[in-house]
Amino acid sequence: MDEIIQTLREAPKPVLIHCKAGSDRTGLISALYCLTLKGETPAQADRELSVWYGHIPLTKTIAMDHSYWHYVSNHLARADLNLQPAAVSR
Repeated sequence: MDEIIQTLREAPKPVLIHCKAGSDRTGLISALYCLTLKGETPAQADRELSVWYGHIPLTKTIAMDHSYWHYVSNHLARADLNLQPAAVSR
């Protein structure tokens, strides 16, 4: 996920993120974007993984939720996650 975040930081904007259904893996990447580049709180960013965007956390798709919170808890515990919004070039 650190590599994904680095790619999001360095990618020319706007960035299009899409997976097969556009809700599960896309929601995870969107949540990471909101957390690290926009500076949203973990709970705010987690809204990207919601039914509102087509994400239904059942069976396999709940792995996105678990992965997001595992990433957040590991990095916040180590206090090395930069939660400040990055300068976004437009």
